Amino acid sequence: MTDDQLKELKVQARLELARREFFYFCHLTAPKFYKKNRQYLADMCNEMQEFYESDDEVAIINVPPRHGKSRTASMFAEWVFGQNLEEKIMTGSYNET
Repeated sequence: MTDDQLKELKVQARLELARREFFYFCHLTAPKFYKKNRQYLADMCNEMQEFYESDDEVAIINVPPRHGKSRTASMFAEWVFGQNLEEKIMTGSYNET
């Protein structure tokens, strides 16, 4: 196997892992924010993926400000539509100001 083929194989493996795991998708698209040592982000991503794969109809995310809720929800929509373009997503948020 040539170096170019090996590089391409690694790229394809990363893309496949991003299709399967929402946190890895986030890490691959925004590695400076979704660092592997930020366990709260990994947990939030895993909870969102578990919700998507379950029969539940509603998910509520309640974490402190500046913890990436909106960014993660936006990326979640991208990841879900990558799984199935027919999905429907509704979001809501609240802000005192």
